[in-house]
Amino acid sequence: MEMSTVFHVVTIFIAIILLSSDPLDVANANSEGDALYAFRRAVKDPNNILQSWDPTLVDPCTWFHVTCDHDNRVTRLDLGHAKLSGHLVPQLGSLHRLQFLELYKNELVGPIPKELGNLKNLISLGLYHNNLTASIPPTLSNLSNIKLLRLNNNKLTGRIPRELTKLK
Repeated sequence: MEMSTVFHVVTIFIAIILLSSDPLDVANANSEGDALYAFRRAVKDPNNILQSWDPTLVDPCTWFHVTCDHDNRVTRLDLGHAKLSGHLVPQLGSLHRLQFLELYKNELVGPIPKELGNLKNLISLGLYHNNLTASIPPTLSNLSNIKLLRLNNNKLTGRIPRELTKLK
């Protein structure tokens, strides 16, 4: 085959791949990967549990401890008892299809980001047995699908927000 023919075949192949990909799926995967990687940068990981979290990979669904749905959207983050230390990041609130956020029994510090109240599909929020401080953000009352909210054994201060009483 001539060099120009090979070039045209490769160009057509790349064009087909690009046209068959849904740009919205790629954009969602990138934004979700960015949110997860922001968390990765905010924590220390002495056991290298997060070593597969490579920001150069477009799809965070290939990362360990991350589960995705059929649309390749993040639905579950399982990092309980992982010996992570550091703090939660507001970007986690952009994982709109997240159903399970399990970060219990780590050494996380600082406040619970109010942005976690954006996770309308969240069923379970496990932040217990950490060293989280400050008050519980009232925005957690926006978690309309929550079934299990565990914040015990932290260093949270203040009263439980009255808004949380509207959760079913």
